[in-house]
Amino acid sequence: MSPLLVLLGLLGVSVLILQSLTGLRIIAIVLLVVPLMATCWVLLQKRGGGAPLRSRAADFVFRELPAYRGEVTLLMMAGFIGTVGAPLLAPLVKASGFHPEDLPPALVLVSFVWIIPLLGQLGMNPILAVTLIAPLVPHADQLGVPPEVIVVAITAGWALGGVSSPFTATTLLIGSFGNVSARHVGLRWNGGYMLCLLILLSAWVLILGYLFN
Repeated sequence: MSPLLVLLGLLGVSVLILQSLTGLRIIAIVLLVVPLMATCWVLLQKRGGGAPLRSRAADFVFRELPAYRGEVTLLMMAGFIGTVGAPLLAPLVKASGFHPEDLPPALVLVSFVWIIPLLGQLGMNPILAVTLIAPLVPHADQLGVPPEVIVVAITAGWALGGVSSPFTATTLLIGSFGNVSARHVGLRWNGGYMLCLLILLSAWVLILGYLFN
């Protein structure tokens, strides 16, 4: 696995250097750097006896990409459904009489860490869950915490949902690589890790929100 660590280090360093030199957004730089690194990596593999670049490119376009059509569709639809559904959900929640800002702030913060992975087990990709929940999040002033704490709580829930939900591209891809189901990856391989981090990240969010405020 050491070559992957080298590639990751090269990616991080090159992105930081180019971002400081050009001032472009990191997303734009990554879109530029990653294809160049991938091409160089394939050329190195060719020198080591791997398949030619043309055949590797054809195999990627006509065999590998179509095999990931389910994962790509999942990612695209999660963002679309969340963006369209969030404006519809917020009025319904308010009309129901439920007001998240009336709940204890600690409960609201910790709930983000737990609800997003739970929704992931019920079929909601973290992208979909967060885009639906975000409009319902009380303002930081209402919770009495810095805005960064809310971001940390949502990000923690998103990360745990990504490694545990059988409906994320990450678990689907790893499952396809390991010839197991995505649920096997999320619950059996990553289940213990997720349970430990649920407790640790919940405590971390509360520490950030109240001890360092």
